[in-house]
Amino acid sequence: MKFFLHIPIALVLILFGTVAVTVYVITQTTLVHRGINMLLAQYIESKYNVKIDYGEIGGSLFEYLTVDDVRIDFEKAPHRYRLLKIKRLEAHYNFNNILHGVWHLDSLIVDEPTLVLRSDSAGRLLIPELGGK
Repeated sequence: MKFFLHIPIALVLILFGTVAVTVYVITQTTLVHRGINMLLAQYIESKYNVKIDYGEIGGSLFEYLTVDDVRIDFEKAPHRYRLLKIKRLEAHYNFNNILHGVWHLDSLIVDEPTLVLRSDSAGRLLIPELGGK
């Protein structure tokens, strides 16, 4: 085989390998899910007086997303307590709609939610302000 054909074949193999690794990372690992959820949690935590933690993330990026052991803690000095705990949260969506900017869920399943509302010494409920910090 002529030497000048080795370079294009090598470039095609490198391109194919890069595409294969990218598809594997997107479809078979939780790396993308964790990144998206970390950004979402940071946005919510910066806007409201809550802290969000979660356990296992799974599902299919193109059809549905599951998050196990979701915990939302209320944090406003001097008060801090667990506001909400959800055993499993599952959201089904159409990925094509999301690509077009339509944030519509086909279904949302909330398994075993536990909501705790506490009051301060004056008897007022400690609820995060929806208007932000």
